[in-house]
Amino acid sequence: SGLPVIAVKSPGLIEIVEHGVNGLLVEPDEQSIADAIAKLMNDSELWRELSQNGRRMAEEIYSKNSVISKEISLISRLTNKVSGGV
Repeated sequence: SGLPVIAVKSPGLIEIVEHGVNGLLVEPDEQSIADAIAKLMNDSELWRELSQNGRRMAEEIYSKNSVISKEISLISRLTNKVSGGV
């Protein structure tokens, strides 16, 4: 049911990965990444929790139905702006 995410702290990733909730955010250096890997390898409960939360978040935010709904909403708002809200 998914895999835990280890991501470096950088624009874009810090908006998607919530440290300790759906992944681990680390500094962009070898030691930080190695420490995060070791942490997950030694903590099966954390591995499971991050995996499940990440999978659930991905399904909720990026599922086909969710994306279609967001696109329809955006198109509707843009159409209303162009037509002057009529």
